[in-house]
Amino acid sequence: DIANIKVLCDAYLRNYPDSENAEQVATLAGEVLVQSGNWAEVGLFYQDLQAKFPQSQNIDRYVFFQGVSMFQDGKYPEAASTFTKFLKDYPNSELVENGMYYVAMTYFLTNNYKETLRACKEYLSRFPDGRFAGDMRYRLAFIDFNDKEVDQSDKIIGDLTKFLADHPNDASAGSMLCLIGDTYKKKKSDKKDEIARFDKQALDAYKKAIWTDSPDDVIQYALDTATSLMQANKDWAGIAALHGEFLQRKPESQLSLFSASWVAKMKTREGKGPEAAEMLANALKSRITDASSEQVEFLIDELVRTLIPRKKPADIDADAVDNQLVEILNKAIGDGQNPTANARIYYARARLAQMLRRSDKSDLYLKGIATINAKDPSVLSPALLSVSGEILLKLGNLDEAEGMFQRLIDRYKDGM
Repeated sequence: DIANIKVLCDAYLRNYPDSENAEQVATLAGEVLVQSGNWAEVGLFYQDLQAKFPQSQNIDRYVFFQGVSMFQDGKYPEAASTFTKFLKDYPNSELVENGMYYVAMTYFLTNNYKETLRACKEYLSRFPDGRFAGDMRYRLAFIDFNDKEVDQSDKIIGDLTKFLADHPNDASAGSMLCLIGDTYKKKKSDKKDEIARFDKQALDAYKKAIWTDSPDDVIQYALDTATSLMQANKDWAGIAALHGEFLQRKPESQLSLFSASWVAKMKTREGKGPEAAEMLANALKSRITDASSEQVEFLIDELVRTLIPRKKPADIDADAVDNQLVEILNKAIGDGQNPTANARIYYARARLAQMLRRSDKSDLYLKGIATINAKDPSVLSPALLSVSGEILLKLGNLDEAEGMFQRLIDRYKDGM
């Protein structure tokens, strides 16, 4: 536990400030502090270490992490000065590569592209296959992409494609592939077949980016843009196939809920509502019993919509659809039935009743969720805590309503 380690280190340093192990313990405390992400405190801590142990063999680390704290706090000019001095004062430090990377990034993030070009090229000259080589090449290509005077499209595509051929698993592969896609999309021609080819090459690049080991924001950008391209071409089957594959290959990804929604829309468009509902239920399996999974209610809404026949509400056998909904959800839950899952089943039934204009049923189910779980709101998701709190407030159950809202506050305060 990070907090406990820090408390123990602080206590040791207070009680034994002159111990021969003091610096070692202080260094451990610093590493724990870095993990906590409290960057202002990190900077002050390492500044104090530098002053307290001026002859330390680790002095370069103390200066380096002061720069990191400035960078993470968005103080880019100060970080640039600190890292530049660090590289000059400690040219043999094992952190030189990281320092050169941070210098380049401080310039990039302040739109100082002239200095970014210089810093990136210096890094690549010294570390052509370094840890950040892919990222540096991506930054250089991004600058070329934004060149307003010269069309650098072919250079960008050629440089990045060549690098990826030699380094397919680089950490920046997803970002590079997205930039290749953006570059193809930006290319112009007065020939329709050439424009179609550029669109296909862009789509291929985005699809490749989706399967890289990249942060969610990169994957989401690739998914969104690929989907938009296929929408423009009315390629509904292609959209269903892409998002269906994503659901199968990355079922635990937060983005799989987004894909599940697309699959549902496309299947419903084909008149395959029950098939779409089953796919959505499969996506719910690992989440419906987990109160901290915040997107479940969104997925339930999509599932309910797929089950409603395209008829007037008065012409629909509401009880039959309700039974079908409960059966599908119980199948998804399996042996994992718990109060959270039970509350979500009633939420689903309430949403179905709302969509079929059966407000009395909907109100009854939502009121049941609120009153049954009033004594232990911990089993409810944020969405259900909010709804239940409002219902209890209207019922005049002020203490129980406060419990719901307090649980909601605590959940976000604890980062759940």
